[in-house]
Amino acid sequence: MDSCRSRFFQTAWTGDKESMIQVHEQAVRDAAAQGAQVLCFQELFYGDSQSGPRSF
Repeated sequence: MDSCRSRFFQTAWTGDKESMIQVHEQAVRDAAAQGAQVLCFQELFYGDSQSGPRSF
């Protein structure tokens, strides 16, 4: 049976889009270094989820 290594990533809002991109890029590098083939991020990539649905 073949296997696939995966990693799930959840992070808090850093305060701005650019730093969120940097955090996620580092997560990809870290996961790949650990052998992950699939990486799943949270549903909201950037933005303050506490603002409510109108923010999306």
